[in-house]
Amino acid sequence: MSVKVAFIGTGIIAQSHLETLSRDPDVKVVGLCDIVKAKAEAAARQFGGRAYVDYRKMLDNAEPDAVYLCVPPYAHEGQEFDIVERKMAMFVEKPVALDIGYGERVAAAVEAAGIVTSVGYVWRYSEGVALAKGLLRKKPAVLARGHWLGKARIPTWWGVKEKSGGQIVEQATHLFDLTRLLVGEMRRLYARSAAGFVKSADRDIEDASVVSIEFESGAVGEMTQTCVLNFEGSSGLELVSPGQYIHLSFDQMRIRTANKEEIYTNARPPLELENEAFINAVKTGDASGIRSNYMEGLQTLATTLAANYSMESGDVVRM
Repeated sequence: MSVKVAFIGTGIIAQSHLETLSRDPDVKVVGLCDIVKAKAEAAARQFGGRAYVDYRKMLDNAEPDAVYLCVPPYAHEGQEFDIVERKMAMFVEKPVALDIGYGERVAAAVEAAGIVTSVGYVWRYSEGVALAKGLLRKKPAVLARGHWLGKARIPTWWGVKEKSGGQIVEQATHLFDLTRLLVGEMRRLYARSAAGFVKSADRDIEDASVVSIEFESGAVGEMTQTCVLNFEGSSGLELVSPGQYIHLSFDQMRIRTANKEEIYTNARPPLELENEAFINAVKTGDASGIRSNYMEGLQTLATTLAANYSMESGDVVRM
């Protein structure tokens, strides 16, 4: 069975998905939509399908089985409801929205329609994450410590809080999501930030932030992030259990005990596994291979928005 896919948004992350899907003989790109016509046309020349500037026309004319929604965080303007109304499977890049109320309305529509959904929390598809999940089931984490130390991303909207949600919501969200998966839901959190160290007319996001977390399990954690570097730094999650230390990066897991250290590296790219799981679910109707559906993505959004609120208000937030 050939799966017909269409894209709303043809930017950087869409290109990554398209390149991966182009290697799957069971996938046919039938439509590519972007508000910048030249971008849609360039993507269509490279990956096939027809270029559009009106996504509703694309949905009706191309009749895809599945739609990838790859728009900036601020640009969620009802596309999900049009996709759901047509009973098409939907892949949404993270974060799923900037407003929790909007996300809840989408989640309700998705549940009512019973469609297949996936959200782009690609770290979940790292092979080390599955291994870590098994180890932590036997020895739950008492401490989680995540960090994302890097630079501001290229799109101009990324540095504008109203458009991106800030580094926690748009980027470090991967680590908040992973912590939810491996440690559990958060009971309360408290966040502080530093700003004004980088001077730029088109930037008002925090330069750095620290989030202290108490989990429902009783474990504690800390997430630190900054985007003041002018080069790619590092990102990862450390998980400490009695007698066990786990370090997760995007490509690798390292585990240490008193007697040995083991390193596991991904045999296949997580992005490839993420897309494969979604396409297989569209083919078969079995979504068990999808590791983050829309509701999971919405729950992670709630934690990152809570961190933003704590930074802005100075309050401890109870989840």
